[in-house]
Amino acid sequence: MIDDVRAAQTGDRAAFRRLVTRYRGMALGYAAGWVGDDAEDVVQDAFVNAFLRLSQLEDAAAFPGWLRRIVHKHCDRRTRRKPPPALEADEASSAPNPGGLVDAVDRLPAHERIVAALHYLGDEPQKDVAAFLELPLSTVKKRLHTARRRLAKWRPPMKTTARPVLEDRVMLFLAIRRGDAPTVAAILDRCPAAIDEREGYADEEAFAADLPLAHRQTPLLLAAGLGDEKLVALLLDRGADVDGKCGCEANETPLFAAASRNRDGVVRQLLARGADPTLANAAGYRPIDVAQLRGHDAVVAALAPHGAPVARREDTPRGARRASDRIVTGIKAIDLLAPLERGMLVRVHGPAETGLTVLLAELSARFAEMGGHAVWTSGASKRWQGGVLDQMVADLGVTRATTVATEGALSIVDELCGRFDFVALFVFLGEARESEVDAALPAFTRSAAMTFVIDPWVDVTRGDRSAPTLTPPWDAVLCLNRALADEGIYPALDPKTTTSRASVSERHDALRAEVRRRAEEHDVRARLGQPFEVVQHETGIPAKAWTLEETLDEFDDVIGIESRKGTESGTLDR
Repeated sequence: MIDDVRAAQTGDRAAFRRLVTRYRGMALGYAAGWVGDDAEDVVQDAFVNAFLRLSQLEDAAAFPGWLRRIVHKHCDRRTRRKPPPALEADEASSAPNPGGLVDAVDRLPAHERIVAALHYLGDEPQKDVAAFLELPLSTVKKRLHTARRRLAKWRPPMKTTARPVLEDRVMLFLAIRRGDAPTVAAILDRCPAAIDEREGYADEEAFAADLPLAHRQTPLLLAAGLGDEKLVALLLDRGADVDGKCGCEANETPLFAAASRNRDGVVRQLLARGADPTLANAAGYRPIDVAQLRGHDAVVAALAPHGAPVARREDTPRGARRASDRIVTGIKAIDLLAPLERGMLVRVHGPAETGLTVLLAELSARFAEMGGHAVWTSGASKRWQGGVLDQMVADLGVTRATTVATEGALSIVDELCGRFDFVALFVFLGEARESEVDAALPAFTRSAAMTFVIDPWVDVTRGDRSAPTLTPPWDAVLCLNRALADEGIYPALDPKTTTSRASVSERHDALRAEVRRRAEEHDVRARLGQPFEVVQHETGIPAKAWTLEETLDEFDDVIGIESRKGTESGTLDR
């Protein structure tokens, strides 16, 4: 086992497959005691998480317990409920069979349920159960002895399942993301049913590894979005549903995914295989509509014979303008709370599920409208990261406004500075590389007109980090807030902690201070939200931008009387 762990840490996929095969039964048994029929989905998530974080495991011998903790976390996330009521020994011996051993194990007390699930459902030896749970062998034996008395009447044969084996479900989507057609073909040879699987890993794993969020995509939908024509052909040849939609609320087809990401070759390929171009997503947009909105002319041309697109917005001024060194983004929450200027270092704090990448993509699009350009790069050094930022940029439709730098970001910034009015650098931190980014901050400020440094999502998600404060070297702080996102207020920028050193005018400063003071009022918070262009095809709401004067006038209408009173009395906190 130790040799396989060490080999898998170097990228040996065969070694990782052996680990999955070795510990699959144990993980399934453990999860079955918590989540019942959802055990396979939970364990799939856990193995993806283990694959993504394997390089962080320092002691290879600790792999069983480490994996158990990952499975535990995913079970807890899935249930978020109290354990099922326990049966007393005499009740268990007399109750009718409720449907098999799994049902009976599910009703055991939590501490017995886990060891019984591992031993009886996972068929794991007692010593391996003890190692996995990091318990003394004597404790495991005692719990199993007690559990056996409760389970005496439940010994039916285990049911089989036609679903693909776990390691194939895990590896299939990883192979598609790598563009590894031979591995995809081999998995489908062993398990043809995998063609209908849907990708599913938790948001925390996505943030930890700089991966796009998993949206329950089919293999074909994922390959289409990636623009992999070879894999698309392979999957279609193996019987993939050409119009099979994702399992999430977006309701997208492979054709929609390809159109939104400007994969014109895949669009033509899917149309030739009979894809229906009239199928709309949840917001009512067809593939041709999103292609038109994003300016993907080749895709529009391919889809044009199948229906006219929605009217594209006129290229009118959007309110994002520069006055001297000030950069007005047209995003009310930023321009009011944290006005930006050239040369700034901006810290961005974004917990999971607050719309962080959407906000950054919208900023990139706004900068492009001002004659600027964005460079996205990552401080992560993970082997599986390749292509992730490219995919994020494509998903959000800002490929024309953004250059992705997998290495040499500063050289790319320097080259782009000769072509654009200003270049903004977005640095996505890796968990182990923050000190290196800190050391490079002076170089960033010398090269880019503005630098955004984004916290590692997983740290923020776990709650290990508090929101950053406006202390050197930072010139501005953008803090997203999960509570605002839960209210449906986007961008979910916290008015209490989002700020900058810039001072625009007395009126602006007074309004900003009053908004912070009254941040708990729903009407004040709600007015900081606005629709964004990069998600118009998902929301169905046309984007809107505000000039700085419009933003100030709007908040003056809401709180202007109070702010003026504070200014006149000299009591307003400035």
